[in-house]
Amino acid sequence: MGESYKEINTFLSEGTSFEGKMKFSGIIRIDGNFNGEIKSEDTLIIGENAHIKARVEVGHTIIYGKVEGDIFSENKIEMKKSAQVFGSIHTHALDIENGALFEGNCIMLEKKQIHRADNNSTRKETLDLDTISNSKEKSDNVINFDQIKDKVKKIS
Repeated sequence: MGESYKEINTFLSEGTSFEGKMKFSGIIRIDGNFNGEIKSEDTLIIGENAHIKARVEVGHTIIYGKVEGDIFSENKIEMKKSAQVFGSIHTHALDIENGALFEGNCIMLEKKQIHRADNNSTRKETLDLDTISNSKEKSDNVINFDQIKDKVKKIS
């Protein structure tokens, strides 16, 4: 599967079943069944034998198994070739391997905000990054990463 188990903070093995609300930090891998709601700013790995019926709100989702429900990933959703996803997905970046099954709606988020808090104050600044849109009226948009780096340096 490629992921190192040394990096995974929590592992829910095949044959386990959970129901309710799950919040976590770090990396979690689920190979069992889960019904309910999952929230985190970190990484969720859904193993090949997993069956998830949930609303998922995480930073990064890697899917090998079956998911029924809406997925909101701030950073990225990866559907591996064994993945089966039924529901809406919302993300800034999406990778779907050949062979993966996806039935639902996909909403590619248009803006990603980076919040940087000044260590000596409560002042926050926001940097909006416009991503490339699929609409014809915005087809000539180009992201200049040098300009983005300069803006991030100014905020830092």
